[in-house]
Amino acid sequence: MHAFMLTVLEIIEETTPRQHPANRGETLFHDFISLLVDNYREQHYIGYYAGRLSITPTYLSKLIRHQTGKTAGYFINGMLYAEAHRLLIRSDRSIQEISDELCFSDQSAFGKFFKSKAGISPRQFREKYGG
Repeated sequence: MHAFMLTVLEIIEETTPRQHPANRGETLFHDFISLLVDNYREQHYIGYYAGRLSITPTYLSKLIRHQTGKTAGYFINGMLYAEAHRLLIRSDRSIQEISDELCFSDQSAFGKFFKSKAGISPRQFREKYGG
């Protein structure tokens, strides 16, 4: 998770001019990241973040892509994956408990999500890397 957060912070640093106050787009992006850090475990969809920022999901999506060249999903899924990775390696919680903690609808949805990112199932990942 730390590596992902460093990447996020680097993107924020690159998109924020030092000599000018932040414009609305930069401010909204920073607010999105702040909301994401606080809510990524429970809220996996851009609609939640857009609603909290009082803008449409389409506008937030375009804004994030304009500010960073990345999608909102990149940031949301990156945070989820980094936390799942950490929990699988550094905790003795069951895969079901991790799935529940990260608010996936069920263990199967968590497994599909994780396998799409890691290339292997959570169980295989844990067996390979310990935990």
